[in-house]
Amino acid sequence: MSKKAHCPFAKCWRREFNSDDGVRAHLLREHPGEALPPEPVQLMPPLHPIPPLVRPVIQVNEIEADQDMNDLDSELEPMDIGVGESLRVDNTTSSLPHSTTTETEFDSNQPLCEVQVGGDLEAYESHSTRKYGSLDPVEQQLAQYSLNHNLSKSQYTDLVKLVQFGMDYARSSSERVLISIKTAEALDDRLAEDADEIISVPLETHTIRVADVEDLPPECDQDDLASVLGSMELCKRNIKKLSQLLFADPRLSEQMILRPVIQMRGDQRVFTDIHTGTWWENLQSKISPNQIVLALMLSSDQTDVSQNGRLKLWPMYLKLANVPQHLRDKPELHASRVVAYLPIISNPIDGKARPWWSAAKTAIIHHCVRKILEPLNSDRLDDGSLLIRGPYNYIYKCVPALASYSADLPEQRLLSCIKSGTSALSCPRCYVPTSRFNELIPLEEVKIRANYDMKDLYMQAIAFNKATAAKEFCKNNSIFAVQNAFWSVEYFDIYKSLLVDDLHQLGGTYKYLLQCTEKIIQEKGSVKLVNNRAAAIPAFTGLRKFKSAYLPSGLKNPTYSELRAHMKILLPCIHDLVPLQAALCLRHFIDFYFLATAKEHDYRSLKQMELALKMYNKYSPIFEQYSPSNMKFPKNHCLSKYIHDIESHGIVSAYTTNHSELQHKRDAKKPALRTNFHKSEFATQVSKFIVRRDLLYDQYPTPIRGLPVDDSHQLAKQHAFELSSPRHNGSPVALDKFERMNGPVFSHFYELVRHFLYKKTVDGNTINPTGSSMPEPDAKSGYFYEELALVEYEDGKEICREIIRPVATFRGEEQRYYVKLKNGYYAQVLSLLKITYKSHEHHLFYGQKFNPAAEEHASGLEVTYATETEDYQGRFISPISEITGSAHLVPDFTCPTYSAISILPYDSYLVNYDVSQHHWWEGRDNGVLMTMEDSDLVKWGSNSDDEVATVASSIEMVEEEGAARVATESLEGDGDEQVPWYFE
Repeated sequence: MSKKAHCPFAKCWRREFNSDDGVRAHLLREHPGEALPPEPVQLMPPLHPIPPLVRPVIQVNEIEADQDMNDLDSELEPMDIGVGESLRVDNTTSSLPHSTTTETEFDSNQPLCEVQVGGDLEAYESHSTRKYGSLDPVEQQLAQYSLNHNLSKSQYTDLVKLVQFGMDYARSSSERVLISIKTAEALDDRLAEDADEIISVPLETHTIRVADVEDLPPECDQDDLASVLGSMELCKRNIKKLSQLLFADPRLSEQMILRPVIQMRGDQRVFTDIHTGTWWENLQSKISPNQIVLALMLSSDQTDVSQNGRLKLWPMYLKLANVPQHLRDKPELHASRVVAYLPIISNPIDGKARPWWSAAKTAIIHHCVRKILEPLNSDRLDDGSLLIRGPYNYIYKCVPALASYSADLPEQRLLSCIKSGTSALSCPRCYVPTSRFNELIPLEEVKIRANYDMKDLYMQAIAFNKATAAKEFCKNNSIFAVQNAFWSVEYFDIYKSLLVDDLHQLGGTYKYLLQCTEKIIQEKGSVKLVNNRAAAIPAFTGLRKFKSAYLPSGLKNPTYSELRAHMKILLPCIHDLVPLQAALCLRHFIDFYFLATAKEHDYRSLKQMELALKMYNKYSPIFEQYSPSNMKFPKNHCLSKYIHDIESHGIVSAYTTNHSELQHKRDAKKPALRTNFHKSEFATQVSKFIVRRDLLYDQYPTPIRGLPVDDSHQLAKQHAFELSSPRHNGSPVALDKFERMNGPVFSHFYELVRHFLYKKTVDGNTINPTGSSMPEPDAKSGYFYEELALVEYEDGKEICREIIRPVATFRGEEQRYYVKLKNGYYAQVLSLLKITYKSHEHHLFYGQKFNPAAEEHASGLEVTYATETEDYQGRFISPISEITGSAHLVPDFTCPTYSAISILPYDSYLVNYDVSQHHWWEGRDNGVLMTMEDSDLVKWGSNSDDEVATVASSIEMVEEEGAARVATESLEGDGDEQVPWYFE
């Protein structure tokens, strides 16, 4: 393909010519007398000084006490550790002679590192910088559009013709502008031609033969297995090259994490991303200070890609924990890539018994994984490290290590060669018997699995002379006699890398508890009542409405996000319809959920998690008789591992399977649309599309915008409000007229406005004025609004926005919006207005006040009462600046009002802080939770129907007595300081 010549003027309509003579003729005709623009500068990786080496390798970062968790990444200055200027690879010749040893000194006493330079380095020198593509801007946009919108070959050709026609029509009187890439095949050829060895990491297809698989069970019929499976194909990339491609991304050079960090907030260690946990810290202490931990994060999950479920893909994804959490899962950065597509091994449906099937499937998968990991064992130096190109185009001595492997529970067992959940020791991470999964024994108190002891079990299993003895040994230890693929790579301990997950484990446990709760409610015949309560819950920002059904039997395959929305209103709806022990169990599980999914942890929050888990386990026997497994299900057992994993690997969102589920859309489901859905060619066609798309992204990378900057001086949080959606077409309305227009709820509205202005005038005087002495607004009218936005800023960036609407209905639904005030009270917002008094504008709201009461409640939520017996029936005027944030007040359905003058349907309301993570952290200390004596609790193994009925009956009597007592007590409470319930 001949190289094209281009017009030097970037905005010229004609950019491409067949020869330099054509360019010169074009310049004389179109640009006579114009000065030529300067030569374009090729984008190169930024130059960087020699990376310093600071001892000790573990860094301690101090965090301001009031700094928000979202800005932690801006505090982490990544430390670049390299082999020095003499090993820096650029466009010049390396200053090192080959086959020699060099040492660059950081100071006179401390050597930086030693590297033996040989033939392996020559490959790096020959490809010193990343090569960028040659497509012009129009062709680049066409290529990106084609791949992003899954255009077929014919559709791409038609698109090019259409664009070409438009360009020709626009310049019909001049020479044509040619688009050189007219077909999808030509696009593939150009992308492959422009790619170099750094960015070209193809997905190669390997045929897996049953005869080549190691450790197939002796009783396995290999001919039968081969006929059932047919042709098996493994599509894989070179994992070493792919890791280097991600590690050397020039856009992430300044952000790349090269060492562990100990973050401190005051005197507390803080855990956020993986590099802040103890795993990286401990691993760094085992290797040389001059070596970099290349922390690989793998994930895999089988997914359907066709509507009929016939075709599936099993992608394995790779990303680096060296890339900060806020960047590695951004779709536009492509920092998470497909490293392989594993072969699909579906269970046969011919009805033939194959007791060896699970063991054979495990052996095949580990055979494939072993092939994927092979490149990590090649070209190792004497100290076990690899030479990997990294930030600022330096070569680093890296030690690959498996930081995490995200997968659901069945796949975790497959990767750890552990038998299914019906076996005696079914946990893939520890040796807790399956029969004790209900006890939630902390991980620190049990024996955990590790590569070395699992190798010993494998060697013992294959050492038996008799197959029956080996089979019995494997059954007793719940293992498959298969050599684990991860044993072949140092620091790839699969058993310590299988971490907890919020999507499958927390979400699955909550769904399980919900099903048990529904059985209790069904026994009372209260299903319809619960559904009605859920439909009557007031609206709130981000809160889902359950209009038709709320309990799980009425929900069709609820997603994790739907279960989270369900959890927000669970206790207000069912706290009086289940035994108190069940309500307390659910309360502590919800608290554990909010703690486990927090964006930052320290040892205090981990202690609170431990206490919440202990209390949940104490009360959970109430569900034993309603649980098919007697609460011994594996996801419940996984709860005991959250504290350990957060301390070792950081917050759960850093390694959740949520990311791989989202990645399925762009790396499995969308690529599948570009195939003919023929089973024999399906994986290969998907692989070709992935490679072509990745080449385009790597040659034309998306620039990173909005990266966090180093803020040496942190600004305090700032609050602001915004009034919008003016009523009455933005025209002012007389205050007395507005009072008459809106009925008895606004009966004292005008008087309250004047009362507020009087207080502003006398400034501190508390004398109640007479009507004649109170001031009047300048215009006796005001501007009214339908929406108030409460905005929270930090460091000049908006971090939270909450919407308050005072209207009675919104989009056909009844709305009640509540706020929390600086004085500790709550209020329902009835109106928003702006008035002028003495040439000053006042932004006010008219509301109904609610007084908090320090009373125990089965839900643990704070109890409040409407102050309708006070002056003006508890309604008041206040500046909007007195609002500290929104609040979600839900009715206490056990306390309907019997007052004839009340406009509220219930006497007491609960402050629902379960509505969001932010509200939970703000309000968790305000509620007072009921407690139970140990003698009243249902214990494990004692869940007879008679005992449960007796306990439930006694609890109902206690609740009735408590309700009667509350009705006679003062609404203000006794004022005693309450101990937070989670410290009781």
